[in-house]
Amino acid sequence: MQLALGGRLTGGQHTSVSRLLDTNSLASKGLYDNGGELWFSIFADGVGMTFELKNPNIGIGFKTHGHKMTIDAILNGEKTGSSRNPWSRSAHLRFPEGEPSMVVGRCVWGQSDDEKDRMEIYRTFNAPVFGPLLVEEPVAVLEEVIDQKTINAIRLEMGDKRAVDEIRIGPSLHSVLMGTKPLR
Repeated sequence: MQLALGGRLTGGQHTSVSRLLDTNSLASKGLYDNGGELWFSIFADGVGMTFELKNPNIGIGFKTHGHKMTIDAILNGEKTGSSRNPWSRSAHLRFPEGEPSMVVGRCVWGQSDDEKDRMEIYRTFNAPVFGPLLVEEPVAVLEEVIDQKTINAIRLEMGDKRAVDEIRIGPSLHSVLMGTKPLR
């Protein structure tokens, strides 16, 4: 598996980048609705990166660690801790050095604004013939009240020799693994 040659983002001199999201488009698809879901996926070339969905007051996402081979859910840049992150040390995640790995996130918004929301981070593995398959259990979990209607940006932080590609946000696992355009 290789990252596409065009359109990928590499570290270099600038190892942190943010981009505003089209909040009207996300809202029109129900991705901010209470009781709804928002999924995201990203290809990361190796380990040592941070990905966050942001609003003016909060950032939620994940951080990968090479020496520990783990993914931690993060809240405002800080690891959420073992009490809220029970899966982060459950398995060796086998990030192959120099090869892209897909990370998938699922946000399940609470039924009301004051009910806790849940973000789950999953690893995928590249199965011969089938392509990326999702690991059944999340490797990191965050439960917190988040004002998802104000999420308006993504932020990436990565090492100077790292690259990311294929950042997708959608309403379902299928939309972030396979895309939403019909195949011909």
